Amino acid sequence: DVVNGVARVNVDVLTKEGNPNAFTAVYSGDDRYNGDNLAVNATIGKLNNGTMNVTIVPSPSEFGDAVKVIIDAPGITNGTISVNVNGTDYNATKQTDGTYVAEIPDKPVGVYDVNITCVGDANYNDFNASSSYDVKANSSYSFNVTVSPDDIGYGDEVTITVNAPAGVREVN
Repeated sequence: DVVNGVARVNVDVLTKEGNPNAFTAVYSGDDRYNGDNLAVNATIGKLNNGTMNVTIVPSPSEFGDAVKVIIDAPGITNGTISVNVNGTDYNATKQTDGTYVAEIPDKPVGVYDVNITCVGDANYNDFNASSSYDVKANSSYSFNVTVSPDDIGYGDEVTITVNAPAGVREVN
């Protein structure tokens, strides 16, 4: 139908692989206008994928915890996703559920910036996302303190042994 001089047509099958996609618009004419044909070439570009969901677990983490950066980028089937944490790059591997996961080894206490880059594929442009996570001091540790000998007299030499978790730098 022509409404106010405009006809709208839906074209079902346009693909990037068919670029440029050629088709012909045909107006058959009516009692006032003659019919006509118009050849049209439509070029289909890549899509911008504005959706990238980033989950960091555990968050916050504690000293000694490895962290997983989980990226859900719907539509990316063959893209490459990399994760940069405070200047260090990590590759994200595609999982069977379609998400990408980067394993980040334990870090010292602090806040870490996470920058994610997705190199697009045949259908999607490159895109980026960012996040951060906090590493807190470890609260689930125990010390083992032993005193030897058990029976101490004035002037006796005493040995105090402190067994601390890995990563403890100093005991006072």
